[in-house]
Amino acid sequence: MFIDKIHLFVNLFNNKEFKNAMAQRNLSNYKNGMNAEMVVISHLIRHRYSIIKHRYKTKYGELDIIAARQNVLLFIEVKNRKIIPNYEVISQKQKKRCYDTALHFLANNPQFSNFTMRFDCFFIDAYGEIKHIQNSWEITDLTSNSS
Repeated sequence: MFIDKIHLFVNLFNNKEFKNAMAQRNLSNYKNGMNAEMVVISHLIRHRYSIIKHRYKTKYGELDIIAARQNVLLFIEVKNRKIIPNYEVISQKQKKRCYDTALHFLANNPQFSNFTMRFDCFFIDAYGEIKHIQNSWEITDLTSNSS
């Protein structure tokens, strides 16, 4: 059901249309973010990941995408930028919110308790190019740099 909606969206909104839509100045940030997330979901499906949740929201924060392949559970942050940066754009505060939200997800979905957690980041630029940073941050990053 969810996957069928994703496939429908991806079929209707191919890469050329994505590039044109991203170039329009009047497209809202929300819509750009949603479009970027759909491109990443399509990319993940093509690489044989299962999409577990999209826009998982809790009182702790939101995870853009939760995906799994084999015994690895990915908690994914998607960033839509005109140009893909060569520097860190996810703040410690945002990482902590993602981590807390991931723990909430695991507490409510015990079937994933034996999976390895991984925090990834995807960047989508104005031309629809994708950059995937695996293990964008580690849990130890949150404990060793806390102030």
